[in-house]
Amino acid sequence: MAADARYRSGMGNQHDLLQAQLERTKLLREITMHHLEVAKTQAQIKQLVDRTQSSPDLEPADLTETTLPYTFDELVSAAQAQNPAIAALKSRLRKRICKLILRARISIRILICNTCGSARTPRNSAPTTCSVSVFAFLSIAAADSVRN
Repeated sequence: MAADARYRSGMGNQHDLLQAQLERTKLLREITMHHLEVAKTQAQIKQLVDRTQSSPDLEPADLTETTLPYTFDELVSAAQAQNPAIAALKSRLRKRICKLILRARISIRILICNTCGSARTPRNSAPTTCSVSVFAFLSIAAADSVRN
């Protein structure tokens, strides 16, 4: 140990030597705790695979990447075709989207008819309240259909 050599030669002080010894002791304790943890884990693994504790420790194999025979899109398509829960969810979502679109179309037609029918403006000038009202009504219709 370098601190011990410096202390013996008179170059270091006792505090540095004690500090180095304390650090070494901490590291040795940490290594020992790690070895105990590894031994406990090995014992648990052996128990799980029904091996005796005196059998050799199990060594992990190197992981190799395996390629899938299908692409991601093919796997998603297969899951959608073979899983009834996904098909049911897809159907419910399709119905909600159709309801939202239908509500939005009906709302626009009603609003435009009411606004244009009541606001008697010359042919060349467009009613300014029409576009503002349409957007406001669309956002209300969209929020209402999402809640239902």
